[in-house]
Amino acid sequence: VTPGLLFLMTFVSLAFHMHSTLGRWPESIGNHGFSTALNIHGDVAFGFFNYFLLFTIFVWPVLVVATALFPKLKPSLPQVVGLGLSFWIFVPWILLAPERLLYWWWD
Repeated sequence: VTPGLLFLMTFVSLAFHMHSTLGRWPESIGNHGFSTALNIHGDVAFGFFNYFLLFTIFVWPVLVVATALFPKLKPSLPQVVGLGLSFWIFVPWILLAPERLLYWWWD
């Protein structure tokens, strides 16, 4: 479940970084007025989310089937299942963020 937890920590740290840097939540879509460090932090969080989402949708099901079908890989099935499920367990927690931050995030 580490990747999902890392994503959530990245998102929460971005929220704290954003509010402490701007003194408020973003009022518009985009990165106008963001510092370089905040832009990088946002890019890392977005990148992590996007790659993790794509992995969970396209790669993870193949890994689950492969580990279920091959006897030598079967002992690692719980870890593979936990890896993909961690995305679906931790990502909904971002919905607890303030509305303005979520509006900016889903831009």
